[in-house]
Amino acid sequence: SKLDQLSLSHQMILKTAAAIGVVFDRSVLINTYPGSAAEADQALSTTLSNFVIRLEGDTQHDVRFAFRSAATASVIYDLMLQAQRKRLHQQIAAWYERVRVLRRREGLR
Repeated sequence: SKLDQLSLSHQMILKTAAAIGVVFDRSVLINTYPGSAAEADQALSTTLSNFVIRLEGDTQHDVRFAFRSAATASVIYDLMLQAQRKRLHQQIAAWYERVRVLRRREGLR
């Protein structure tokens, strides 16, 4: 598959994104990707140029991306072992919980 031809960091950025969903925000991806933010941004840039994902636009505090095809996101997600999916989902949920707590402290929604 084309995914096998990508570097491990590029594969992992796509797997992390697929675990988040077809549409995902950069902040969630950067904070749940197991490498550095710089590495994640570089991998994200490459996947954009390979036409796997596309820029959806800016939100109030973030940049939103999407897989060009929901089927592609599904295939990438299905390639992961159950343990890897579980770990990513736990990291994503923990990130959302941290953000929720911080926003509550700041009086935001």
